[in-house]
Amino acid sequence: MDKLRLLLLEDSDAEANKLIAFLEANDYEIIRVKNIFDAEKEIRKRYFDVVILDIIINGKPDGIEFAKK
Repeated sequence: MDKLRLLLLEDSDAEANKLIAFLEANDYEIIRVKNIFDAEKEIRKRYFDVVILDIIINGKPDGIEFAKK
């Protein structure tokens, strides 16, 4: 079976590293971005099976706004 492709939008390196370690150990392919602009660019380029969004990015509720799109 192919790996599931996951988009991770997380601006904190410490949090992202924990999630990435866990997800890679469970056979996910992870594309990590730190902001909404890069997330939108990645979604236009490829298909994702799962998207994990940080709700508050740089002090703003950007993850919520992105999910609404």
